[in-house]
Amino acid sequence: MTKDYDVLIIDGSSHEAALAASAIMLHEPSLRVQIAETAQAALRALEAGPHPRLVILGRDALAHAAEFGTLLRNRRFAALRLIVLAPIDAQVSPDSNRAGVHAIYERPEGWPQYRDLMAGIIARWLKKREQS
Repeated sequence: MTKDYDVLIIDGSSHEAALAASAIMLHEPSLRVQIAETAQAALRALEAGPHPRLVILGRDALAHAAEFGTLLRNRRFAALRLIVLAPIDAQVSPDSNRAGVHAIYERPEGWPQYRDLMAGIIARWLKKREQS
């Protein structure tokens, strides 16, 4: 992973991760996006630093939401925002918010809706952080 980046996408599907990265960069080309294929690789990268401002968990990373939540409760990660983006049929734990997840979004089927959703996520979670 590069030294500085704004968004970390964690998804075992390289297709889904590339789609998310493309949607983000279409909306905000200046953002630096990194992809981790496994939750374990992402956790190692986050622990090693530097830290992105936003972490997006895909379907495959949902099983590790609690681990990310534990990590995020550490003070040095206070500025990090954790978002889940998954199909409606994914097993999203009702305890996700207590685990540190800031928001859960249903993954739309179509590209225009997906692109617009990612633009909204970036506008809400990264712009909000810049204003604080």
